[in-house]
Amino acid sequence: LLLILLLIWTYKTTFYSIENMFLHWKSGPFNGKIAIDKIHKIEYHKGIVVPTIWKPALSHIGLIITYNKYDDIYISTENQEEFIATLQSLNLNITIKNTPYV
Repeated sequence: LLLILLLIWTYKTTFYSIENMFLHWKSGPFNGKIAIDKIHKIEYHKGIVVPTIWKPALSHIGLIITYNKYDDIYISTENQEEFIATLQSLNLNITIKNTPYV
């Protein structure tokens, strides 16, 4: 029963927002924020195996965001293109890798 409640909690509370030059993320009991000026790469990813430790995402189609020197996180936004455009408008040094998946 606890596992089912944790899964429901995670499903209902997974979100991402951009506020005050930070990318905020929350997924169930886990949350964090990333300084947008520390993001240097965004990579499109599709697949079940994701090469990151943090995966606050509900889909196998998402984005791997690399920030600081070696940190990364996998997220799955509803509108990837709009999300990336917003991040790039705040940090012109972000590079995009791979192509979007349809």
